[in-house]
Amino acid sequence: MVDGVTHLMFAFQAFRQQGTWVDDRGRNIVNGGAPYYGMYETSGGKFVTVGAIEPHFYARLLDVMGLTGGYLARSE
Repeated sequence: MVDGVTHLMFAFQAFRQQGTWVDDRGRNIVNGGAPYYGMYETSGGKFVTVGAIEPHFYARLLDVMGLTGGYLARSE
């Protein structure tokens, strides 16, 4: 467990050093700041989690869902 946590920590420290990580909730890739990585409510009142991080997977997701405009709309 300790080794795994340490390895995961490196990614977040790299984000900080690159200036791509901020301390505000909902503005980072893993806490709601990216439309391709998050949870969405369906029209049936259920929820689906999306983790299409790579651009080609995100493009395919939008295509399969029949969405245009190049992004998913987040519901708050």
